[in-house]
Amino acid sequence: MALSSNEEGAILESCKEAMLRTQRLIADAVYHHPEKAFREVRIPGKGPGHITTWIDLEAQRHAERALRKASIPLRSEEEETRRERRLDLMREKRPVVVMDMIDGTDLFTREMGNWCSAMFVYSPATEEILGSLIGIPQGDRFKLYMAARSFRGSRLLTYDVVPTRLGLRYLLPEEQDRVPLTLVPRQYVRNPEAPLDGTSICFYGQKRSRLLHLKDRTDFPWSKKLEKSTKARICTLAGNPMLAKLAEGKVSAVFEPLGQDPHDCVPGLFLAQKAGAFLSRPDGRPLELGRAIKKREDITYIAACNEALFRDLAPLLRPPGL
Repeated sequence: MALSSNEEGAILESCKEAMLRTQRLIADAVYHHPEKAFREVRIPGKGPGHITTWIDLEAQRHAERALRKASIPLRSEEEETRRERRLDLMREKRPVVVMDMIDGTDLFTREMGNWCSAMFVYSPATEEILGSLIGIPQGDRFKLYMAARSFRGSRLLTYDVVPTRLGLRYLLPEEQDRVPLTLVPRQYVRNPEAPLDGTSICFYGQKRSRLLHLKDRTDFPWSKKLEKSTKARICTLAGNPMLAKLAEGKVSAVFEPLGQDPHDCVPGLFLAQKAGAFLSRPDGRPLELGRAIKKREDITYIAACNEALFRDLAPLLRPPGL
């Protein structure tokens, strides 16, 4: 199904509206009904380690209702209720909106930050990402990161949050005379005497299995190599929020050697790539996001602010022999 530029724009506008409406719902529920919002809910077909809360499901339903306003046939895929781990889009012709309205539930329920709402729009017919959105609450502001195939670069819209008697209101950027920012990753210039010095390198280290995989394993001794090579700051947070910070110039690189599901990384990877970041598989092969989704692959990657940083970082993260 080929879409016109107007149709693509309508889909992305619907996604933006769904994002804002859902953020209001989340904030109001957490403030007024925290016990209900954080109540854990079991989803049939999901593993025992999967954490789902009432607000996860309610936010998903809220976003779905907002998306139905688009006058274009869409398929929506939600992380919380999808039983199959990998997306199956082989026979799909419609554009697909893949969403996770509380991406990082474990951190969200502990009030630890680094959670977000994330969406991307995928065209199975052309194996292309049409756009992505990441929403991150930040105190009395809401930051909405956007990228689309139809426009150059990636953008950041900031909304001030104003409480009213009826709940929260998000002031539009134009109401505040605030121009959307064009995102630019930070630049890395190699110092031969101190490679990677001054960079911030991020990976997902919150689960025991992930951390141990990267700690002193004989087939992946990255930590010993990195210790000898750099004074870089290491962050054990990753996923869509940190990829948005990569696009914004707040961190230098995000890497994932084991593989993530599309909803956990594609919104941020597309955003970072459109902003000018350099994406690759850890072994140096090109990272083709659209094809990886169609083939139902786990997505491994190194996302770096530029190619120079990738060339310094990638050898440290490859197993011996690659």
